[in-house]
Amino acid sequence: MFKKLAIGTACILTVSAAAALSACGDEIDYDDKYADRVKVVYELEGGKYLNSTTSVSHYYEFKGGAPRRILPLEDKSFSEGGVTRDGGFVLDGWYRTKTVEGEAVEYSDRWNFETDVVTDDGVTLYAKWNSPIVYSFDFVYTDANGVERVANSYKVNAGNTFGDVWQNDVLTYANGYEGHTAIAVYYDPEHKIPFDDSVRHPGGEESTAVKLYVEYIEGSYTIVRTAAQLKAARSRNIYLLADIDMEGKPLSFTNFNGKTFIGNGHTVSNFTLEYGNSRYDLVPDFEDEKKKALCVALFGNAENVTVKDVSFENMTVTVDTFLSDIDKIYVAPLAVSAKNSTFENVSVAGTFGATDRTTAQIIYVTDRGTFVSEGTSETGCDFGKVTVKK
Repeated sequence: MFKKLAIGTACILTVSAAAALSACGDEIDYDDKYADRVKVVYELEGGKYLNSTTSVSHYYEFKGGAPRRILPLEDKSFSEGGVTRDGGFVLDGWYRTKTVEGEAVEYSDRWNFETDVVTDDGVTLYAKWNSPIVYSFDFVYTDANGVERVANSYKVNAGNTFGDVWQNDVLTYANGYEGHTAIAVYYDPEHKIPFDDSVRHPGGEESTAVKLYVEYIEGSYTIVRTAAQLKAARSRNIYLLADIDMEGKPLSFTNFNGKTFIGNGHTVSNFTLEYGNSRYDLVPDFEDEKKKALCVALFGNAENVTVKDVSFENMTVTVDTFLSDIDKIYVAPLAVSAKNSTFENVSVAGTFGATDRTTAQIIYVTDRGTFVSEGTSETGCDFGKVTVKK
């Protein structure tokens, strides 16, 4: 660390840039060496001047009765680079008094370089830094105590819409409320004006946040609006925000145990039911313990599954297997076996059938969602449009 010293000569208007530099380990006592001059200490307070990050001492020599005024350290007489601080902080000025109370720091008695004069005792001045001006979009919510909180904040430039900086689904950036999932964003706290990325940040001379008000649900969900998203989320908690046309692609939720599907009244349509039909997919028959049964259903054999407010339409089930190990095949709309599960306001419409080469006995369930159930409820469900194609 070097120590910077500048020696003023004649008067403040003719301050010399002459400096003596001392490397670490030097034993020079500059206070003694320049005892006939006035010492001014500039405490940088997190800033940087040349190679110094702590403090800078200048030793002034005043002659001829000129006013004993000093210069701010950022004056170009000292350095073209001036005083800076990383992170965009702006130098407010220099102050004589620094007060620390806990983590709070206050600066008072600002030095006026135009009128204030220094005595023979010199002076120590503290740099006061203003936080950088930050423009942001803040995603906010109101907690259980009615206090407004910021879940996430994203910096932008004046005139930006949120989409000018962040291109993905806005709900991705709205998340940040622990234990909750963002399901909608609004411009108003009453959740009446939906976010449409039309609002531009106004900018200004102060840090300003444009508030975006977020609606959350408790729990961790994957927001689904497209067929690709639904396929990717088949083993996660699902929150459906749009009707989805699968366009004939295969779909199932056989690895959905312990998960929740909230449909919000939307429909998933036009898909073929995907299922496994190898020896590894066989399970014990409900009439004996031999693993010679095949289960075909949208949620397979469900355990601790919750499905609410969703319709599955134009679902095509075609059982196709010639595996001789299979004695029986159970086909059900929702789950062949359901344990400790809940199905509420779920409807299934589609066609069940089998190919000619499928010789095992097929047991179709069309009047309810499950074949057997334990601790499971079906409320407000409709399977009236499930037909069996002979």
